[in-house]
Amino acid sequence: MRPQLLVAVAPLFLAAGMAWTLAAAEPFRDPNLPLERRVDDLVSRLTLEEKIGMLAQGQPAIPRLGIKAFTNWTEGLHGLGWVRGGSVTATTFPQSVGLGETWDPEILRQAGAVEGYEARVYFKKFDGARVGLAIRAPNVDLARDPRWGRTEESFGEDPYFVGKMSVGYIKGLRGFQRIALRPNETRTVRLPLKGTDLTYWDADKRSFVVEPGRVSVMLGASSADARLEKTIEVKEK
Repeated sequence: MRPQLLVAVAPLFLAAGMAWTLAAAEPFRDPNLPLERRVDDLVSRLTLEEKIGMLAQGQPAIPRLGIKAFTNWTEGLHGLGWVRGGSVTATTFPQSVGLGETWDPEILRQAGAVEGYEARVYFKKFDGARVGLAIRAPNVDLARDPRWGRTEESFGEDPYFVGKMSVGYIKGLRGFQRIALRPNETRTVRLPLKGTDLTYWDADKRSFVVEPGRVSVMLGASSADARLEKTIEVKEK
């Protein structure tokens, strides 16, 4: 029986090797190539029907190219709000006009970071079908006429002010920087931390706070795959 088992398994290994070789030969899968070349290659492989399917607010998955389902039906002016199929449980912040009244781009960066994190969680949970990573936020329009009817969706009326606040929010939504490494390649990465990076929302004090003491900083592909851990000391000035 053993020779029959080996004969049956060998083609599986061969097929797996061929599939890996084909995947590696597709330029759009190579993170080390220029982005434009990867995009051009991927678009060239789409059929006309698949391209048309991407024009809607929700696009179906394309398994043969490894493209997951995607939607831009994700409203996020002050936390994840309306998503495809209804709503989800998520952190809610004041309306945009209220966030603007903080006059603090750093607070908006923190709010954006919370929303960006939760959006990625739901994107993973629903496999891209209900929550997308194209967030409808922030609204950079200027709220200069109350008859507009949607002034609450803007940070304010001054272009410089709205620009600065929007940049803070967008930086939070963007999240982490991703680094592509070739096989057996190593690279030194520096992660400068400011005190504001360690803040959390204290419901009793109704503000973001940072407490002195020992803090563990973990690095990894995700919270479930934190391979490096470092303890730092936070001190009061």
